[in-house]
Amino acid sequence: MHGKGLKMAIPSLPANTRLKATQHARHLKQWVLADDSGIEVDALNGTPGNYSARFPEPKATEADNNRLLFEKRAGLAPR
Repeated sequence: MHGKGLKMAIPSLPANTRLKATQHARHLKQWVLADDSGIEVDALNGTPGNYSARFPEPKATEADNNRLLFEKRAGLAPR
């Protein structure tokens, strides 16, 4: 399944991971482990979070994601 067709309406990475594990377990009818990764930038109020892989748009490359992250971070005061 690799995440395709899974719901991702939950705003935090840990909650989203639990949701993925639950959905996969129900589909497979057995226990599963899941993990999720992403970046949460405090200065950007936790974005991109769950949307790290498709930050600017669904078909964005890693370079696109990084460029947008640095653009959004530019001009913000250091924390």
